[in-house]
Amino acid sequence: MDWFESLMGFREKGYAATQNLLELDGDRLRSTVNGAEYGIGTLELVSLAELRARAGVGDGKPRAVLAREALVIDRLEPRQVI
Repeated sequence: MDWFESLMGFREKGYAATQNLLELDGDRLRSTVNGAEYGIGTLELVSLAELRARAGVGDGKPRAVLAREALVIDRLEPRQVI
């Protein structure tokens, strides 16, 4: 059993067949096989400078970042990860 089957209750069988066993309701993805549902969102890949600019930290120019600073930035907009 792979991760997808463990979550959705069925094996992926190709795009169309898999899509037919899933329902999308706003920001929720639901398996019609086992009823499991999960929040979904948009994957966004941004630079550290962009993260700093959004957080209002520093001038947006590249510099060394301590791990504790990265954790603070990560906590600004928590997301559910599945």
